[in-house]
Amino acid sequence: MSLLITLPVGILLVIVCFFALQRFVTIRPLRTGFVTAVLTTLIYVGFSLRFWQGGDVFAVHIALYLITVYILTITGHQRYTSGETSRRLHWAPAAIIGFFVVIVSVDSVFIVLAQRGVGPDWARHILPTPESGNALESRFPGVVSHDFHEKEAEFNAYQAERAKQKALGWESRIGWEETATINRGNRLKVSLKDAQQQAIEDATIMGHFMFPGDVKLDKVFTMHSIGGGMYAADLSMDRAGTWDLVLSIERNRDKLELRTTTTIENPQAQHE
Repeated sequence: MSLLITLPVGILLVIVCFFALQRFVTIRPLRTGFVTAVLTTLIYVGFSLRFWQGGDVFAVHIALYLITVYILTITGHQRYTSGETSRRLHWAPAAIIGFFVVIVSVDSVFIVLAQRGVGPDWARHILPTPESGNALESRFPGVVSHDFHEKEAEFNAYQAERAKQKALGWESRIGWEETATINRGNRLKVSLKDAQQQAIEDATIMGHFMFPGDVKLDKVFTMHSIGGGMYAADLSMDRAGTWDLVLSIERNRDKLELRTTTTIENPQAQHE
């Protein structure tokens, strides 16, 4: 659910809740503020567990909702204690309110930009023009494709698997039949030989192309045997630039994982 919807709607509900409690439950603003803060926190925690959008989104919502409760409580308490004769807010709570409003507003902008990126019109003015001729992308592209350092146990298991694969002694060669370009069929080939330099004919090869700038462009494919230990796949790539390629090769119980990078060209950008 969009941040631009949940924030204003939530603030409106907090205001309605505060004045409803003050009108029908307790007239004292401090008590009303406390009850409103507790209810707001409990309700939004339950909502977040159902529609989790990340810790940063959760923190911004809670902060802004509680700041709204604080503003209502302070202004209500000041009017209550003064008999509603003074409508001017003291500079100290006003400064605190202003500080948090600025912080939350800036954080909200950062979150929206990370989720949706800069709009095309703004991007053309503030971002450099890519040499590849691709469209500009400014949103968060997703996590890295291969980060076993994140957890020590996974990294150790990965190292053990790599040692096992190295002991197989398999040799491989990967490449495009011709220079790969966007928006047309490109044939990717893989050559496999075992430790005795014999062609591996009966392997199953699954491939995964990943574009670092946009996780939505990821492409999963299967390669088929064309004889002589050669395997091929015909692929149409949607974006020029550097792609990460992962190949998972299996034969009987033996497994081999190959990782490399390749470049997809944009002929139109080269002629401009």
